[in-house]
Amino acid sequence: MDDGGLRRRKVMDRFHEASPSSDTVQRIAKLDVFPKIPSDFKKSTNCGAFLTLLCVGFIVLMVVAEFVHYRSSGLEFSYTVDKDFSSKLPFAVDITIAMPCEAIGADIVDLVNENINVEGGLNEEPAYFELSPDEEREFQHRRMLNTYITEEYHALHRLLWSTGYRSSNAQPHAKKFVWRGNVPPDACRIYGLVHVNKMAGNFHVLTGKALHGADIHAHISLFVSESATNFSHRIDRLGFGLSDYSIVNPLDAELKITDKHSVSYQYNLKVVPTEVRMRSASAMTYQYGVQATERALNHSTGSHGVPGIFVKYDINPLKIVVTEQPVPVVHFLVRICGVVGGIFATTGIISSLVNMVMQRVFGRQADKKLPVYQTSQESVQKSPVSPAAPPNALFAHLTLTDGHTGLR
Repeated sequence: MDDGGLRRRKVMDRFHEASPSSDTVQRIAKLDVFPKIPSDFKKSTNCGAFLTLLCVGFIVLMVVAEFVHYRSSGLEFSYTVDKDFSSKLPFAVDITIAMPCEAIGADIVDLVNENINVEGGLNEEPAYFELSPDEEREFQHRRMLNTYITEEYHALHRLLWSTGYRSSNAQPHAKKFVWRGNVPPDACRIYGLVHVNKMAGNFHVLTGKALHGADIHAHISLFVSESATNFSHRIDRLGFGLSDYSIVNPLDAELKITDKHSVSYQYNLKVVPTEVRMRSASAMTYQYGVQATERALNHSTGSHGVPGIFVKYDINPLKIVVTEQPVPVVHFLVRICGVVGGIFATTGIISSLVNMVMQRVFGRQADKKLPVYQTSQESVQKSPVSPAAPPNALFAHLTLTDGHTGLR
């Protein structure tokens, strides 16, 4: 006990009485280079609690988003030479022409004038060119999807490949014909899957049935008048390769209607082999780009030709390889650390700005209402301290009246 009657803490004695390991702990503690704020310097506020909850919620949201991004693999596109020339190329077609099946015929001829045997592959069945309300809604939905992909392919093609999109009409199949009262069918549906040679070819639909010979390929249309010719058509499906994979072809849901009798429709296709390598599965399919032309024939004006539908395709020697590229775990962890640290730093800046504004706005009013030094002086006047007390005791008493403990 000193002269002022106050007891001093024996800090040094307790420090020496501690175990020898405390010295080692103190030395290790000095290695901590991160600044620490004493607990009595912190003050809990409603604004701080709100920012903490907001910060934690935003961190959880961003971490979940990063995890979803980590699970969704990226795609890498590369090019290589297609060395497979001997295999057959599957060709799927589903087209409806506004003419009876007895008046038209479909055939495929390749670059070397070899007639592809379409018997058993391509089928014909009577149909109505005008769709029912349910079929019309489904057709317009596919048409809208195809139009969107054509215009916004850069935003959707990765989604189709990565999610394994399947088309509802991938494989052409037979449909049950339903009569509409006494109205006879006015159209013919040609559908099926044919394996063609892996070279340029021509699929065409002309008036009359096809006749094949040694070096002859012709369509006989003697019994079809020119006034009955109408090549308005609707393409539900036209694609190459595995048509049940994630491809929406450019000619799917294509519709051409004309009121003229002699019209030639020509589609020039550039087919590109595409190999897809995913973690779950792999497939070999084909994409194509198309250039469509439509020309009305009139021999008196010099516009010669044969009315019909011509689909000319050519195989690209280069092959596209689509490979799935998963996000590395290290990148995922680095992004998580960056997100969490950035949110904490940003929240700290926002908290400092809010505190500064609060002090600037409400600080002066608080000083006028709560004069700290005046309260301390009043407490000194009311405190029973004798005039003979030493200065140290008076200083300790003034310190205690301010609401603090310990010696200063």
